[in-house]
Amino acid sequence: MKVSTIANDGKRVQPHFLKEVREPSNDSGKSGEVIEEFQTNELNTVDMDLSYIERVQEGFHLVMSGKQATATSVFKGTAYNPAGKTGTAQVSDGSGGYNYNLTLIGYAPYDNPEVAISVVVPNVENDSSGINKSIGRKILDVYFQNK
Repeated sequence: MKVSTIANDGKRVQPHFLKEVREPSNDSGKSGEVIEEFQTNELNTVDMDLSYIERVQEGFHLVMSGKQATATSVFKGTAYNPAGKTGTAQVSDGSGGYNYNLTLIGYAPYDNPEVAISVVVPNVENDSSGINKSIGRKILDVYFQNK
């Protein structure tokens, strides 16, 4: 199940990057008139009791805001109230040792999602570097600063 499906209470929506298309503007700092606006395209709904999805959502929220959770220290104090899940997988370094793939999926705001992210940082030497969480924080910070 994709993180956006979890964020949307089990509804699968078509991914998109474009919110709207606007006319060019001669006024510096002003946007032109909207020509076309993207409408959310709901593909279907996962056949699962909503209470199960809500339980996963609660867990995701705790990962980013719980007292001893894996991403709380990085996302603490954010106004956008994120939810997500971190991950670490060992991978061979080619010489008999191991490196790590670090991951983060998430969405925000927790109570009214509008953006979902996925971060993968492959072949990291130290599994506690936190680079996956730092990248996720920067992505969400930029998104919510530019709203």
